[in-house]
Amino acid sequence: MWDIKCIAAAMCFATSNILFAVHTSRLLLRPNRTDDDEEEDKSSFELWKELNPTHIQEQWARMSEERPIMASASLLNVVAWFLMIGPLLQSAW
Repeated sequence: MWDIKCIAAAMCFATSNILFAVHTSRLLLRPNRTDDDEEEDKSSFELWKELNPTHIQEQWARMSEERPIMASASLLNVVAWFLMIGPLLQSAW
């Protein structure tokens, strides 16, 4: 019979991984556009390299918008590991 802690840990791990995937896909799929016409053709790395303050502020704001998803995914991952400690220690003895 499956232990309830193992089932809860598996559900937390699955949900955490889904949230991590959503977070990563939202960061990768969002276009990197700036307001200046001459900077539209530059890559994101070139704008970071030049320390363009507008671009850095936009990127920081974008990452701040995604922070709740990342925080909840990390929290679920920690909860899953704590739920998994009991069954792992029981099987180790």
